[in-house]
Amino acid sequence: MKLLLVLGTSPDCASVLLQTYFSQFGPIQEAVIMKDRYTGKSRGFGFVTFSYADDAARVVATEHHVDGELCSNSTSQCVILLYEVALLIKC
Repeated sequence: MKLLLVLGTSPDCASVLLQTYFSQFGPIQEAVIMKDRYTGKSRGFGFVTFSYADDAARVVATEHHVDGELCSNSTSQCVILLYEVALLIKC
């Protein structure tokens, strides 16, 4: 799976920040912060699509600091998951 779900992003986090940060792990097809359609404010999560699944898997196995927030699977502040895993957790 090449798609990552990034949860718990700060309200000021922009798509370009995700693109810039995660591009160090490999080529990115798209990075987007989801925004409220009425207010335009961040909804606190986004998606990053890598060109290669191996790059996305490497990101999940690493601890990160994005926009000053600690992002890992062991903290509640910010979580980075392969999207298929996130769907299983939500069900």
